[in-house]
Order: sequence, then structure tokens, then C-alpha cells
Amino acid sequence: METIPRIVVETCLRNDGTPSIYVLVIRRGIPPDLIENRITKIIGDCSSKPDQDSIVLPNWPFDDTYCFAWPHPHRFSLLPDAKELPAHWKISSKIAASLYQKYNTLFPSKQRKQLGIQRFDPLPGGEKVYVQILPLAPHTLQTSEGSR
Repeated sequence: METIPRIVVETCLRNDGTPSIYVLVIRRGIPPDLIENRITKIIGDCSSKPDQDSIVLPNWPFDDTYCFAWPHPHRFSLLPDAKELPAHWKISSKIAASLYQKYNTLFPSKQRKQLGIQRFDPLPGGEKVYVQILPLAPHTLQTSEGSR
């Protein structure tokens, strides 16, 4: 099973009552050209005010991290008994709502056609994709080459 760090930016219930989440992917390094204008930098403690395209996570160990959604936040279902987990790093509900709004804005139709973008539907027919959520903490991050 592959573990990909993500930020949960929205929680909701599907029409059938199944809990679901919308997430952004967290990556390290230089973002690909295709998404470089649709990223949000993640920075640790800083002495100056971060720019509007950054979020601050105190004690975040990396300086080359960003989050993104391409072309929009991905939606996953949770098992009905899923519980909120304690988080080492947590963004405020205001920042989460801002990120959700920023990344849930669809590209203009002309640009979508040029880039070949369609709405993300992981399975045909709108079937649900279930995920297991694990807390992201310093001990779960790799800090050498091959880092997540």
C-alpha cells in the first residue's frame, strides 16, 4: 500500500451518508511546470509574514515542500466508523476552507481543453474509493534522500 502525504481541506457526507474528504497532495522538490502556478508552499517557522501562496506549519522540517491539487481536490470516502486522529501539524479551518476554494476552482473551459483536464473520477460510474487515514508526524517522515 502506498502512503502519500496529503492535507485534508474539506470533510462532508455523501448523499448516502458515507463520510468523505477532499485532499491536496503534499510533495517535495521543484513542482512540474504544469502546476507551478497552482501550488501552495508549506513552510516552517518564519520571522516574516508568509506570502498569500504559503501556509505555515510550526516545526515543519522541510523548506522545499508544497501542496497542490490537479486539477482540483480529490475526493475519497471513509469507512463509517472513521474517527478524527490527533495531528502533529494542523491547519486552521479558515486556511482549509481557503485552500479548498482555491483548488476547487475549475480552469476556464478553453484551458481545460488545451490541458486535457477532466473532472477526477477514480472509478467509472462514480464508485467510491476508500482510504485509510494515518497521522503525519515527525517520526513518519523520511528526512534523507528519497524523502516523502
